[in-house]
Amino acid sequence: MLRNYFKIAWWNIKKNKGFFALNFIGLYISVVACILIALIILYETSFDNHAGNALSIYRVVDNSASPTGKTLSAVTPYPLAAAMRAAMSDQQLISQIHYEKDDQVSIGDKKFKEKNIIFADSVFPNLFPLAVKEGSIQRALAEPGFAILTEKTAERYFGKENAIGRRIRLANLVDLEVAAVVANPASNTHLPYNMLVSYLSFKSDFIGGIPIDQWGVHSAGFAYIGLSGENKARHTETILASIVAKYIHQENIGIKTEFKLQPLHDIHYNQLYAHNNPSYTINYSYLYLIGAIGLFLMLAACINYTNLSTALAIKKSKEVGVRKTMGATRYYLMKQFLSETFLLTGLVVIAATFSVRFFLPVLNDFLDKNIPLDWANFRSIFFVISLWIAVSLLSGLYPAFVLSGFNAITALKSKISALKKSVVALRKGLVTFQFLTAQI
Repeated sequence: MLRNYFKIAWWNIKKNKGFFALNFIGLYISVVACILIALIILYETSFDNHAGNALSIYRVVDNSASPTGKTLSAVTPYPLAAAMRAAMSDQQLISQIHYEKDDQVSIGDKKFKEKNIIFADSVFPNLFPLAVKEGSIQRALAEPGFAILTEKTAERYFGKENAIGRRIRLANLVDLEVAAVVANPASNTHLPYNMLVSYLSFKSDFIGGIPIDQWGVHSAGFAYIGLSGENKARHTETILASIVAKYIHQENIGIKTEFKLQPLHDIHYNQLYAHNNPSYTINYSYLYLIGAIGLFLMLAACINYTNLSTALAIKKSKEVGVRKTMGATRYYLMKQFLSETFLLTGLVVIAATFSVRFFLPVLNDFLDKNIPLDWANFRSIFFVISLWIAVSLLSGLYPAFVLSGFNAITALKSKISALKKSVVALRKGLVTFQFLTAQI
């Protein structure tokens, strides 16, 4: 039966090529725009989902208050992680890093300007897993003098040659041996990197010669901790308060320091610490706004389809009359007309899905994002299928209801010369809605 519905639907589409072309173009443009907007939202809401596995990972942030006001910063003193390990001997997943935005890398006579360099300790891979492609990371972050390159960086430095064991010099300050090559990090992370250097190789010269063992130094140090429950988070904040009381003599300078835990999934969206983040942050209101734009675009296309379908109703009246005379019920006719809509929107969605790949590079360049070209995953496919069903129902339900409601005798006698006032009123209302949303 379903096969028969779609056969008739395909015949009707071929019979009304102009109707099909108008609706196809209108729906195609809206569906492509809607999928692209959805990919932006899915990308932005996927930040840091790859890290931590079953752990709850937190970044330690500094909330300071002084007579002049509050200062919120994600940067913390370099000795903080060591003090946390001493105060929490049972907690193994505490990591201290230093983020270097850019620096010079020398390989013999060649010089490279490298961005996103992280000095990381041996705990870092336990919080932010690394996919090793060559070499070993066991010694790389546990001993001084080693570096880990991403695949992209290793190819830029050494081409197709083996990078393991090669020597590089960073910032003309420290010589490093390449110990491993790892997969390029996901672009949807608040902590991008092209190179990882053992934290034991980090020295004060990288921050202008200021001693890194002083609690008053705030440069580009970040502390992370992996916990297994919210109760532990509250307990950890209590310990952080005791560390402040022990090491930071705030009464002398009139500043009250308070260390808090910021959940990893909050980092990309929290504007309070945006000025310190290695990557950009985004406001949820922006995602709601573009989501609303996508919704309005889709509604406008559905309204166009509804208006064109009801305008075609008089032309289809005789077909309805013949079918009803032969015993077709209103329910049968509604399913038939809905199958036409599902077939048309299905073709639109398939065409839009395949063509999105060609629009993504332009979108990425325009918005400075890295949405992957291979965007198909469970969430995106679920969205596309849901979009197909929603558009089909919104576009086709009312026209199917109107067409299937024609009286058989009146339709066969060709006495349907105009639509009912209620249908005309609805079409006018839909056009008005389109106009208002376009103005907004």
